[in-house]
Amino acid sequence: MLESAQDLSLKAFVAARCAARQLAAEESSKAAVADLEAKVATLEKEKEALQWRLDKSSEEKATLTTELLATADRAVKAEDAAKAAKLLEDAAEKQRALMHKHFHSFKESLQAKADAVAEPILAEAPTADAEGGGDHAGGGATPPSGDDGDEVAVGDGGNAGGSRGATDRAPAVEDQAMGGSSHPAAGEV
Repeated sequence: MLESAQDLSLKAFVAARCAARQLAAEESSKAAVADLEAKVATLEKEKEALQWRLDKSSEEKATLTTELLATADRAVKAEDAAKAAKLLEDAAEKQRALMHKHFHSFKESLQAKADAVAEPILAEAPTADAEGGGDHAGGGATPPSGDDGDEVAVGDGGNAGGSRGATDRAPAVEDQAMGGSSHPAAGEV
């Protein structure tokens, strides 16, 4: 029986030790659970902050994407407008060059016609001075008809004393001044 009592006390001792260890383990596991719960709460807060930052970044990304697309669209439109302006400039330059060419052609043609018209007049002028002696009361060159217009009477339309009719020549300055005024012209008495 003694051996049974010793066995029983040994069994009680082992049971007490196991219970103590279980209690200690439960207390440490409760502390570990509390630590883990605190860590989970901290991680939840960090998760919410990160989610908020992610949402904000997504909104900024969407805004920047919209602005970038609008800017790209404006750039494309500006490039198209620049191309159109360049085409207009090129067309205007071609038109200007063409007009410049036409102007010079017209100018040269006009100069050639003026030279052709002036040539007989200039060729006739020295012979008229040689015929009349170049000594006229008016002090100017003699008209091609040889009439210097000095014999023209007032009011006769410039037709008196000349070999040409009124339709062949323009009235002399003296004719115009005397025909419209009763006052004598400058230099006349």
